[in-house]
Amino acid sequence: MAQMIPRFLAEEETSSSMVRQRVFRDLNDPLDCYDDVKLVRRFRFSGASISKITELIANYLNFTERSCAASPHLQVCVALQFFASGTFQIIYGDGINVSQASASRYIRDVSLGLQAIYHQFVSLPAGLKRVEVKTSFMRLLTFQA
Repeated sequence: MAQMIPRFLAEEETSSSMVRQRVFRDLNDPLDCYDDVKLVRRFRFSGASISKITELIANYLNFTERSCAASPHLQVCVALQFFASGTFQIIYGDGINVSQASASRYIRDVSLGLQAIYHQFVSLPAGLKRVEVKTSFMRLLTFQA
């Protein structure tokens, strides 16, 4: 037993002094890899729509100065694929060659960006119009008021 302790400590020092190698993944821009038919099938949006969404929320995406950072298009595509499929982040992250942690960050950033601009495209009724819409909806579906 006494002989095992020094060996264990020596192994512990060796393993803690090892430097983890960074993993660089090939991050291809989906807009360059797929035609519009495949983009719509995977992301539910055409290339032009994805570019427009990216342009609208670019200020809300986090950019890094790293040499192999994900493009804004890739970040938006990861989020759109999650919204379209609702599957686990690791599954579609693997398909685009993005880690689960990165996919989670991209989804968060894109969601916050969309939340910030949604009022430009979505308008909800207010005042009497709201009551009227609610009443007609209840009547249409025969809810008890």
